[in-house]
Amino acid sequence: MFNKLTRTDVMIYSVVKLVLFYFLMLLVMGAFRAFFTFYFGANGLWAEYSNDLVRAFILGLRYDTVVISYLIAPIFLLLSFAALIKSRILMSISLFLSHKWAYLFSLMIILLLISDMAFYTYFQDHLNILFFGLFEDDTKAVLIGIQKNYPLEIALAILFVFFIFWYLPFFKIIAR
Repeated sequence: MFNKLTRTDVMIYSVVKLVLFYFLMLLVMGAFRAFFTFYFGANGLWAEYSNDLVRAFILGLRYDTVVISYLIAPIFLLLSFAALIKSRILMSISLFLSHKWAYLFSLMIILLLISDMAFYTYFQDHLNILFFGLFEDDTKAVLIGIQKNYPLEIALAILFVFFIFWYLPFFKIIAR
């Protein structure tokens, strides 16, 4: 694909794709924040606290930008290093690895957001030390309790379908 392009062209292409990834993740994280706010918030929340909610969403976008920037930084450094070295093979490998990195970590972020929402429905608090205590306590008993309270098989099937459906638009936008 990149045989006729210069290193500069490939780097510009990569930066454009990173910016698209940035905006895609901002959209996903902002959508979770909006859903979370309006699902768990009281009725009439927007009418009563519209100015505060706008400021809160802007602050949330700033936090999301930090998280996404930490994800993009290694990709950008890898691609910059590959562009400095005159090797098409290294550039191809770097592009392949950067696409996989972005896909994996976008899935991890989405899973954390879903986990936070599930944790909040049960404990009425965001992810905290209780969530990570799962590995310190009797993990088997906790997982049995989760399986009794939640349809785990259905959730895993939905999660698998989501991974497939996330893969298609992700690579259509990012890895094309």
